[in-house]
Amino acid sequence: MPGVLYLLNQRDVLGSAIPGFPVWDLAGLLGSTDWGLWVAALGVTVLLRRVRVPHAPLPTPDANLYPSTPAVGPPAAGLRS
Repeated sequence: MPGVLYLLNQRDVLGSAIPGFPVWDLAGLLGSTDWGLWVAALGVTVLLRRVRVPHAPLPTPDANLYPSTPAVGPPAAGLRS
């Protein structure tokens, strides 16, 4: 229904550019009111809905997937080439 009212309201725009173009003046009021009610209902729905909590905890990263970088230091004593 709002889409039909929107299209009817576009006739108002054409009527301002084309003299004698048929215009339904109530379409603008009804379309704007319908849109305002839709936005209000959507806002109430968003504000009143419950926040979903995940049922299972997220998996922790596996230590083997991310190996640590060996520390850089002096060469170990022992056999030398």
